[in-house]
Amino acid sequence: MFPIWLIVVLVVIAILLRVGALVAVSRRRGRRPDRRTWFRFAMAVLAVLCLGTAATRPGDESDAERPPRLADLAEEANMNVFLVVDRSLALDAKDFDGSKTRLEGVRADLQTILGAHPTARFGLVSYGDSARVEWPLSPDTWSLIPFLAQFTPYGGVDAQYEGETGVDVAAPGSVLSEQLNRGAQEYPGAANVVYVLGGSSDSDSGALDVPKGLVSGGAVLGYGTEEGADVEHQDGKYSFDSETTHYELNATALEAAADSIDVPYLHREEGSLPADALVTDVPVAAPVFDVTPDVPHPNRIEYYWLFAGIAAALFGVELYGLARHWIRRRNGGVRS
Repeated sequence: MFPIWLIVVLVVIAILLRVGALVAVSRRRGRRPDRRTWFRFAMAVLAVLCLGTAATRPGDESDAERPPRLADLAEEANMNVFLVVDRSLALDAKDFDGSKTRLEGVRADLQTILGAHPTARFGLVSYGDSARVEWPLSPDTWSLIPFLAQFTPYGGVDAQYEGETGVDVAAPGSVLSEQLNRGAQEYPGAANVVYVLGGSSDSDSGALDVPKGLVSGGAVLGYGTEEGADVEHQDGKYSFDSETTHYELNATALEAAADSIDVPYLHREEGSLPADALVTDVPVAAPVFDVTPDVPHPNRIEYYWLFAGIAAALFGVELYGLARHWIRRRNGGVRS
């Protein structure tokens, strides 16, 4: 119920108060404590120490059952799907399926992915030159569908910042790794499926810094053409002048991202998302990591009752002595 440091502080205060009471009684009597007084003092200190030890709730969890490290197939309903989506201005490039923007292809494919995993939990990480969590892992696909339908780039002609023209497919690595670890811990035995939807990247080194074994399947989808297209945007936050940036498909960076999480890469230049790009078979579950619980294991062997019992017995003796002393004083049997 209390942190260890607070229990230690309370125990020390209780012992200091008992020492102060012993010193005060000795001064009042004008002599050093006798053997009986020292014995009662030792019992009181031991009782306080036992009570403090009981408050830490000691026990033995060596024989308690622990969750196994799962390596078998995950249940179809126990799946975490992480969508990693480029939200830079590159999505406004009109080099998808003729004259459509990459954004239109991304929106359509996101809806296809949601429909392919109706019982899964979804999380959304977006990136430009940096990454952020847009949708924490949740089974609420009902609310996610309209959110993705209105998905837009970070910037644009109406709301552009100077840094948002940059895009790096490796940027979401650390954020994605954190979300994958959290998903494996919160939902033991679940499979982590990752879909990366992007196109351009300022760097060819697009490897995602994600621990091996956490990704059970998915795909990296690259939108646009190698020739690319121009995107017109506002030149700075407080400027009304327009600027043009050319965005090309960086297949090298996207393939590096796919290799780093061991999923296939698929070039998306036109049409609908093919079925073979989706995870159709039940994937292998992510490993369950050992987690130290915040509360003791329900099957542990408890020892707090032993220390609490000793403290209760010692305090009982002390209370009996105090009561006997008080009764004798009331009856005039104790000299002042």
